[in-house]
Amino acid sequence: MYHNTGKDTRILNLFGPAKEDVLPAITARDKWHDEPTLPSRKVDVYGQGGMAYSPYYTDQVREHEATMGWGWYYEKGGKDSFSERQQSAFLSSTQAAHYLSSTDGIDRDVLLGPFNNQKVFNIAPGNFMNLSEAWPKEKSPTNGNPTDANGEQSQAVRQGWLFNIGAKVQCVEWVTQHTGTTQYLSMAALQRPNFPKPREHAKAPAFTPQPPTPASIQIWRFEASEAPGQEGTIDYSKRPHLDLVVCTDWGTVRQFKWCPLPKRQEANEDKVNLGLLAGVWGDGKMRVLDIRYPKSTSTQYIHIKQAAFETRPPDAICTSVTWLSGEHIAAANTDGSIAVWDLTKTLLKPQIPGSGHPRPWYYHCVHSSYILTLAAAYPSHPYLIATSSMDGYLRLTDLRAPAHDSVFSQRSRTGSAALAWHDISQSFLTSDENYTLLALSVRRFHVNMSVGRGNSNITHVATSPVHPFAMLGCTDGMVIATNPMRKVLVAKAEMWHQTWFAHEWRRGTASAADDQHAPPQASLAHPVKRARHAAPLSRVTDGYKPEIYKLWVEQGLPNQYEGVVYNTIHEEETATTQVCWNPNLRFGGWAAAGMGDGLVRVEDLA
Repeated sequence: MYHNTGKDTRILNLFGPAKEDVLPAITARDKWHDEPTLPSRKVDVYGQGGMAYSPYYTDQVREHEATMGWGWYYEKGGKDSFSERQQSAFLSSTQAAHYLSSTDGIDRDVLLGPFNNQKVFNIAPGNFMNLSEAWPKEKSPTNGNPTDANGEQSQAVRQGWLFNIGAKVQCVEWVTQHTGTTQYLSMAALQRPNFPKPREHAKAPAFTPQPPTPASIQIWRFEASEAPGQEGTIDYSKRPHLDLVVCTDWGTVRQFKWCPLPKRQEANEDKVNLGLLAGVWGDGKMRVLDIRYPKSTSTQYIHIKQAAFETRPPDAICTSVTWLSGEHIAAANTDGSIAVWDLTKTLLKPQIPGSGHPRPWYYHCVHSSYILTLAAAYPSHPYLIATSSMDGYLRLTDLRAPAHDSVFSQRSRTGSAALAWHDISQSFLTSDENYTLLALSVRRFHVNMSVGRGNSNITHVATSPVHPFAMLGCTDGMVIATNPMRKVLVAKAEMWHQTWFAHEWRRGTASAADDQHAPPQASLAHPVKRARHAAPLSRVTDGYKPEIYKLWVEQGLPNQYEGVVYNTIHEEETATTQVCWNPNLRFGGWAAAGMGDGLVRVEDLA
């Protein structure tokens, strides 16, 4: 019934009858409805487009969070507690080598450039390249920049950074609430032990803590342009710099999240304060780290031996983590439960040796199976938590009355690891087994609204607090951008998709000596075709045009043939595993995507 009602009735059903419910939705519709796929950097003459916080996230709320939200940290001793309990030491580059995923990584040969004239480029582990090296240059009138012999400026058709971090990208996130021209991107790779022991873990590895193996989180520094008319764009004339490597011995990094609260301005300019970082490691524990370090022009390596806050539920391990506020943090577990902790209950009290793990103020089993991920409806409804489980259900829980206010979504045949909160449309975004991007409104959580579709299974969904555009990472290597708000507000709106790029990976070709069953060369009717490039090879293709996707077409689903629905199995290295938008207001068009072969692409899409 909610799909066939009028626009006004639809808004009332999805957002609420009160004035404070409807006005933000109308404001967002008037500002971004005419932008179908990618954000614009500036507002036009009609007040449409550009970057802005969600209408539900008002200036008063942000001011309150920046002041009162950090009272426990600055005035009540939280900062001192982190400095006392978090045990860390700086390492040399030689000492930190075995913590880096790039140490054991391999060179990546990548096909880049125009589709009909691609060339092979080699990227060593831990290195990067500018995409402009693979694209021809176009000329424009001079404007004070370096010129060629004819007095015309040479501009690259496409610019961006492509990194090789050495292994499958596990997590990529921009550091939140940095308003200056320097932006930071954190990334982590899947790091397995060098010597696997198949009999060491008799139980299922997803439910068993990993041994204390080395791992790291890399934090790269990017500079924004300050040229007139180019404010907020990536300055491609300044190369990215590996600013900090956080080294740990807690197993591979499964997930991490930066605290989203606005930061206070600190007087100490000799240190870089990135804020609080919550993460889940391979040993099954959830930890909160305070990342601050001295400013330096060289890469720094910090080894954290003990976190100020670390915990793990009994007889289970943590799988995912999310922030509810600056004080409260929630984690999902393998036994189907979620737990919520108050950091002040632990950090503002004297530390008692042997007291065990901090106890959560809320701990309840909400699913019958393994929880893949969870997300909080921050900032407008931080007390609402959505969880996605292997039982095929999504569940929305209201922490104000968790025993009574809880609802399930329609069941999917497979569990979905893609889940994100979209504040502007007041919906959670997820996917199903038919490659469909679904929006589940907090007021109609039991009703799925189809707002997009990929060409393969969706592995990750990214949203932004400063614009309504969502980004999808898929198993076929495609990265797709769309505006789900248009479909949520107007059921008959056309669904536009913009493919940012497509990534493919193939195995290396086997040599003739490896093929023991090959017939003699003389018996072949045609000469054997040898691959021009025998090593493993990646390919990145660009230049896709926006297109309209239809949810139901005459020929059926995109993964349907002669009435039979199928799923294509792609190479693990082909998949786009992580996507993210820059959450900072002036730089909301900066995007990053990580792939299964260890490549990470960073580009300004606004």
